Amino acid sequence: MNNAKQMMVGLALAMMLSVGLFAAADAEARTAVIRDVENMPVPEGLSMTDVESAVMAGGASRGWTCAPIEDGVAECTLYIRSHMAKVEVKYDTSLYSITYMDSDNLKYDPVKNKIHKNYNSWVQNLNSDIRAELARAMRKR
Repeated sequence: MNNAKQMMVGLALAMMLSVGLFAAADAEARTAVIRDVENMPVPEGLSMTDVESAVMAGGASRGWTCAPIEDGVAECTLYIRSHMAKVEVKYDTSLYSITYMDSDNLKYDPVKNKIHKNYNSWVQNLNSDIRAELARAMRKR
């Protein structure tokens, strides 16, 4: 191979490597470590029915579809465009937690425990909405 061809091949390889590195860096920048919501307090005096209702209503307020799957456990799913996030909400009359279950098209990496950065915002919104519904249930008492 002559010098000009070697330079062209080298330049092409360098460009392909650069594009690959930029793509990997871009994907990494759009992900974040999953932040589950753990052991959030439930206001004293609420029944299991009150807490379950707060979870269902809190989820519904921003488009989550929540359904009880057993006593003290609900599954909540959110569809946004081509993305899907599914969480488990465990609750009783003193605490509740929101934990990652599944997702689609959110760049989930189980090894790094990372996911699309918007996921954590969606879960924090769900948490805020559940808290608001719990407070509303307390005011009704």
